[in-house]
Amino acid sequence: MSNYIYKILSTCLAAACFLQTAAGQLWRRADIDDGLVAKDTYCLFSSIRLGQSIEWIEICRNTLHIPCDGNANYFHDSRQMAAVADFISLWYRGGGDPYCKNNDFTLWRLSSYMPPHKYIHSTKERFDFLNRQINNLLDYEKSSQWDYNLGSWLEMDMEAFVVRMLEKELIKINPIFRTEAPAFKEYMDAAETVYYYLIVGKDGYQGSSSTMRWAAYRKDRYTMMRQALEGILFYLSDGIVPPERDPSEFTVELVNREYDSYIKELTYLENDYTVEERSDVLDAERAAWNKWMEIRAEMVQALHEDQRRVYLQQTRTLCLIKYQMIKDRNNKYLK
Repeated sequence: MSNYIYKILSTCLAAACFLQTAAGQLWRRADIDDGLVAKDTYCLFSSIRLGQSIEWIEICRNTLHIPCDGNANYFHDSRQMAAVADFISLWYRGGGDPYCKNNDFTLWRLSSYMPPHKYIHSTKERFDFLNRQINNLLDYEKSSQWDYNLGSWLEMDMEAFVVRMLEKELIKINPIFRTEAPAFKEYMDAAETVYYYLIVGKDGYQGSSSTMRWAAYRKDRYTMMRQALEGILFYLSDGIVPPERDPSEFTVELVNREYDSYIKELTYLENDYTVEERSDVLDAERAAWNKWMEIRAEMVQALHEDQRRVYLQQTRTLCLIKYQMIKDRNNKYLK
């Protein structure tokens, strides 16, 4: 189903580019100061060699997207504008270029836009700088609904990218954490189906801002995973103990009881999916959630006692966030 949303986004992007060109916008990506330099590049978690940077610079300078009608006043500078244009064009135009969605390209493009001035040893500090790069990139005004839609997707995919990087660094420390990523993906797939059945509905129309809502829905779930990964990674890499919270009342069992309440509250909707169909997709999401939590429960037994305490704390945080999501009944995305 996500392919359907991607098609909508690609169509919007093509239409936006056509309208901007038809309106006489003469912004040309290759003509602006983009700050890209052909050199060996330190990118926080990897280093990109000269030859690779030359290839990627050529790809970037041939992108076609014109952000915000080509108006530089919506951006802090031309380098930010160029970086936004590159990511949107290479990630979404025509379904996106998988070659440019890999982690190394993303790290290189972010570090070309906002380079670290020195080598950073601490894992926590490297992620802090990565967050600064992303926040600075995303801090621009939008001139149309197209720009809001595309900007929201860029925000969502940057959150997904950070989750991938956290997973990668965690697996380097202890390969046991590799087993959690597939379970999280299964949960995300199930959550996607919930979105279509309970938020979009059978007619499938949500207006011109529908892609923004979809992006917000997915981003919130990536953020949930991000919070869980950061706590255990920074404890293992830098010895940083996560802030003491006491969400002890928030358990897997509490989340399941809230699922029960949600399903019981479903009512008949004319010309929409039946109560049974909607309850089935909620049950499928619940099953994926429980499988994910079961894997975490198995993994915790293989950790040292101090690590186990942090990992269990992060599981309770996941349950707190998930409980709040279900308690809201997805109204956040319906409004």
